[in-house]
Amino acid sequence: PPPSSLRMSYGYAVPTGVVMQPQQVMMAPQQPGYFVQPTYAVPVGYAMPAATDPAWEQFKACDMDHNGTVSPKELQNMLAATGLVLSMQTCAQLVKLHNKRSNPNDSTPDALNYDEFKEMQTFLNNVRGSFEHFDRSKNGALDAGECTQALQHAGFGNVEQTAVATAMKAFDPDQSFSLSLDQYIAFSLFFFGARKAFDAFDRSDATQVGRITIDFNQFVYAMSMTR
Repeated sequence: PPPSSLRMSYGYAVPTGVVMQPQQVMMAPQQPGYFVQPTYAVPVGYAMPAATDPAWEQFKACDMDHNGTVSPKELQNMLAATGLVLSMQTCAQLVKLHNKRSNPNDSTPDALNYDEFKEMQTFLNNVRGSFEHFDRSKNGALDAGECTQALQHAGFGNVEQTAVATAMKAFDPDQSFSLSLDQYIAFSLFFFGARKAFDAFDRSDATQVGRITIDFNQFVYAMSMTR
């Protein structure tokens, strides 16, 4: 089973033996692990956080309107320029996952600041590293068995292959019974949202650890967490 730290954070770690390359997604590789503790905040006006930090230059290039944050659309454009084409919904989910600012009065709630942008970089690099590691046939796609192994490695230790195969259908429009990298990223984000919603209800009922009972309104809320 995955280490307890992974089970708690549900984050991707680079599989053993996988060497991350700078060109794999869009940036130089970061350290393994999903949550990255920021070491500084980026002041308004683009004060350079570190003279040798390549991520800062990438952040500035991605922030096309120079407002100090990266929106889903800006993220989509940058990724497409590197050859990774993701839907707007997938990019919005990436932003939602890494936007740690919960203040409802924040003027840019649907965008990433610099520290969040770096966490998102790490996440994408590690998802791709996991994808390539579990692509045993090296055909650029993961079947249900490979997806199950990758998810279990990411911290979803109790997920079953039958559930994975069923969920895959929503991300496999051509019914190839496998997922390409862009499809797998969207698929992974779905599982992160599902786990987050499940845990919220699971914690509310200490008598049913690992099982939940919800009404329709709660079900609608839970489904919204996966979008």
